[in-house]
Amino acid sequence: MNIFRKILAGAFVAAISAAAICAQQQPARPTVTPASTGSATLPESRIALINSEALDDEKTGILKLAAAIKRVDSEFTPRKTELTTLQQQIDKATADLQKASSMQDPKVTQQQQERIDQMTKEGKRKAEDAQVAYQKRFGEIVGPIEEEIGKALVAYAQSRGITLVVDVAKLISVNPQGAQQFPLLYFAPTIDITQAFIIEFNSKNPTASVTTPK
Repeated sequence: MNIFRKILAGAFVAAISAAAICAQQQPARPTVTPASTGSATLPESRIALINSEALDDEKTGILKLAAAIKRVDSEFTPRKTELTTLQQQIDKATADLQKASSMQDPKVTQQQQERIDQMTKEGKRKAEDAQVAYQKRFGEIVGPIEEEIGKALVAYAQSRGITLVVDVAKLISVNPQGAQQFPLLYFAPTIDITQAFIIEFNSKNPTASVTTPK
């Protein structure tokens, strides 16, 4: 029931990469010289990398984003505590039943098992309800900041002549054996704009500006 892990919505991660590509001014189409030459002028391009997983770090990431996520997590702490307590009760009841089942009346064992099943069903329902509520609240508070970051990244790229931004966090794949693979074998550190973008965004968007929708 560990449903309250800090998350960065997948849609946001995709939006960062897509927005930086699609929302930019499209590069001019190559101008082809007469067919007899067989040559073409290639468009100028600049590629940069960003690590979206670093954006919500409380210390080195985008402070406004980290603060918003922390606020949502804080609101749901009581539900997390309730679910954790319920799971502990289920675990204890299950362990007690396993120890006593061979030494007690089968009817008592059945009653205890039914109680455990009921508790488990209740826990699942509460966890599902909490997950839905968490995602809704996450969207209300963090969603607007995610959009703001996406737009800021596009502006950042455009102002520096960057024509493609690739999210390295999305380049990790898993092979059939379950092992992680890293298709990106090498890149020069100079094309990683993660920290530079974070520093600029933080300077223009102080944490104090975070608002909480009711």
